[in-house]
Amino acid sequence: MNIIRTQTVSAPAPCPVVIDPARLEREFADYLRDESRLTAQPVERIYLPETLADMCDAVRRCAADGVSATISGARTGITGGAAPVESKAIISIEKFRALGELKRDDIDGRYYRSVGAGMTLADFQTQRHQYADGVKPRQLFYPIDPTETSAQIGGMIACNASGARTFRYGATRDWVRAVTVVFANGECATIRRGEIIASDSCFLLEASDGQQTTIPLMDITLPETKSSLGYPLRRDMDAIDLFIGSEGTLGAIIGAELYLAPAPAHRLYLNPYFPSEPDALRFVKQLRSMAMMRRGKPVNETGAALDVLAIEYMNPETMEFMRAKREADGASSHVPPLDETARASLFVDIAFDTTDALQAALPVIESLLAGCNASAKQAWAGTQPADLLEMKQFRHAVPESVNNRIAELKRQDPAIIKVGTDMAVPDEHLDDVMALYRDTLTGAGVEFLAYGHIGDNHLHVAMFPHSKAELDVQIELYGRMAKRIVAMGGSASAEHGIGRSKRKYLKIQYDDSILNGLRSVKTALDPNELFNRGVLF
Repeated sequence: MNIIRTQTVSAPAPCPVVIDPARLEREFADYLRDESRLTAQPVERIYLPETLADMCDAVRRCAADGVSATISGARTGITGGAAPVESKAIISIEKFRALGELKRDDIDGRYYRSVGAGMTLADFQTQRHQYADGVKPRQLFYPIDPTETSAQIGGMIACNASGARTFRYGATRDWVRAVTVVFANGECATIRRGEIIASDSCFLLEASDGQQTTIPLMDITLPETKSSLGYPLRRDMDAIDLFIGSEGTLGAIIGAELYLAPAPAHRLYLNPYFPSEPDALRFVKQLRSMAMMRRGKPVNETGAALDVLAIEYMNPETMEFMRAKREADGASSHVPPLDETARASLFVDIAFDTTDALQAALPVIESLLAGCNASAKQAWAGTQPADLLEMKQFRHAVPESVNNRIAELKRQDPAIIKVGTDMAVPDEHLDDVMALYRDTLTGAGVEFLAYGHIGDNHLHVAMFPHSKAELDVQIELYGRMAKRIVAMGGSASAEHGIGRSKRKYLKIQYDDSILNGLRSVKTALDPNELFNRGVLF
């Protein structure tokens, strides 16, 4: 069946709302911006719903008044999607934090929990997800692991967030069993995976009064790599996938059911250092060839195999940048001592069923490192959660330091903004994309860092403009590199979504016929552009 049926939920009282300008300015100034540093003008009202009925009432009131609204969560996004630039209202999902009981799907046997869209990833990850298997408890975990754990679940679903462990587990889409959505007419529906499948190249949206709207679909070929490019349209798609990655433009997600994965019994966390970037890339490709699973599919059929969860990278410029941070911070730094011979670094997370399997793998890993001019003895390694925390703090210190550096430059010239890429390519183009970044940016004299999810050929390249003229050059270079990456079969937006700041890159990814197809879906579901106006389009 291809019908999305919505229902009316009556509110016993109006949704809480703040309309006093003085209070809006005093208490809610942060709601006007997100981590993109894009800041909007003050809005007329901010709704603070606590229940589904509240949310439906808030949307109905905006629709009746002809007021566009931005859905607001933790505002950790870096593409401007949560900045209410073209909205007169904000609807916050932050109070939707309920957590349901652990349940098991009767059909596929997977475990899942319901969770409010306002719960942070950190809070969800630290919950005790455990079930009894005979006399032995079994631990589960939520495997999606973006760098910013203060992100809220709703926002992660809205942009199909991924992160380091996408290498092994895929993106958010692969772990969403159901979403509860409030539509532009103020009605709602819970959409479960596998229950509503498109037919005749469309869905039908049926309101509670029986009125139907056709949602036209088309086949879009997505890149063979990580991507967050709006609606992943297919003529036979599952309805739930319209909303995952939609960036709040089709409806407000207020809750979800999320699948959980069996927690690895043992893990090895390894932070090896390499004398050159080519050595590090060689190790990545060799380790990747031994990976047992990747995005849910086996990639190793013969020979030694390792259950690699994540592979992260820091290029030589990033290593120098972090050495400088350690020197500046002193004892308080989360950056470990970095030998001057360490020109590039990786973080590798590998899972094992037993300690014997872990011990047996060590000589294999040592041999791989030695073949890439590195040494296990010089690597930073650990097997305990505390070790992982320290290594993640080191990794997280990179984007934090980048943002601080941009803030310094902006104080010198207010026109400065952050220029950071979010692109990925298929496996066969790893060397090509690394050469593209280095040749393009070094040749233009651009100060830059490259770091991130190299297991998926997905690096974040941060550029540092020192003037408005340099900023203009870097933005032009970004577009030039995006065209080359799309030509390689890659993605112009791998994990952060399009938001407001990357709309021009969506036009590089897709031609007008596809963009018109995406807009037709938006028009069908939100004809008056009530939700997140200016995002994607």
